[in-house]
Amino acid sequence: MYQTDLTETEWQYITKVLNLQERKRKYDLRLIWNAIFYLVKTGCQWRMLPLDFSKWQLVYYYRKWASQLDFDLLLEKLRGHVRVKRGQSMEPSVKNILADGGYRGELVDNIKKKFGYVIQVVISAYKEQGFRPIQKRWIVERTFSWIDYNRRLCRNYELTFDSAEEMVKLATIRLLLRKI
Repeated sequence: MYQTDLTETEWQYITKVLNLQERKRKYDLRLIWNAIFYLVKTGCQWRMLPLDFSKWQLVYYYRKWASQLDFDLLLEKLRGHVRVKRGQSMEPSVKNILADGGYRGELVDNIKKKFGYVIQVVISAYKEQGFRPIQKRWIVERTFSWIDYNRRLCRNYELTFDSAEEMVKLATIRLLLRKI
């Protein structure tokens, strides 16, 4: 058993959201999920997965889930679940993006028109005041730190952008599963 293994509650949540019917399988899906989370956390190579997990080729099955948007569905449900648990509404009421001073001008207007997002530019007064957390930007920085705690994400080891994005999604899924 590894620290990255899913608890029974976490596994039940995944099976419910992804509608994984109980049927006789040659390979245990929970073991595959555990191997994926182990890989993201430790940063090991696919072929270096410990032998008590399934073969690495079978664990690479995660690409099928990624292409079916299963990770997106799971993230959406988890985010809503955690927000409700904290007494917030399931969906954020305002779509704000926090950005630093480098994002100003036409970019802000274009993103608002195209996607409906409001970019809130936050400029630090670090030189005058010293370090102070800035509004909700600290939440974003803290979240990046939590995600970066996974060795697979401390630098970009992935060959494709899609694969890198899936690793971030998996790290976020793991983070949110711990909060349910």
